[in-house]
Amino acid sequence: MKKYFVFALTCVAGLAIVTACGNGNSGNSNDKSTGKDDAGAQVETAAKDVKDMVGIEQAEYWLNQTFSLTLADVKPAFEYEALEKGMDGCMGNSGGGVISFVKKDGTPITEDEFKAYVTKIYPQVQKCSPTGKIHKGQGKNKNNSEEVQQQELTLGDIDFSQSVDLAFPKQEDFVGYWHHVRIYNKTGEKPYISVRFN
Repeated sequence: MKKYFVFALTCVAGLAIVTACGNGNSGNSNDKSTGKDDAGAQVETAAKDVKDMVGIEQAEYWLNQTFSLTLADVKPAFEYEALEKGMDGCMGNSGGGVISFVKKDGTPITEDEFKAYVTKIYPQVQKCSPTGKIHKGQGKNKNNSEEVQQQELTLGDIDFSQSVDLAFPKQEDFVGYWHHVRIYNKTGEKPYISVRFN
């Protein structure tokens, strides 16, 4: 009887050792102290980072999330500073955002500079369109007919003396809403180009 008791005790002890060793970190990415895995912790950290973003950093983040575009894709050729305050101050959220580039030398943005800027950004926005085209969209007063909305807006159609609205549908079949990238040539004490996206 004593032999069986010692044998059973040895088996239980061996099982306890195997079980304890199995709970070590053998390639398992779970954090046992919090119950969160590494991916979950990274998402939580990223969310905190986004919450702390302001100004052009925040606007660029949402431009990238909305259209997969970067600051390099939309920045002008002239030397600029980011406009951080005011109605057109750089900001962004899940609904879109605005990035404004103040001309550093304070001179007015000429029609040629504005045209060069729109010409640069046009193909970047065009890549985002599920149809591969920029369309006329709803229009400034949202009064374009459905037929007009779907018509292509080429670079040759654009009046560069005014604000420019580069629109494209969210879906290739034009069902649903439109995305817009609106570009403004702002005059004043410190001229700037403002880009609104949603």
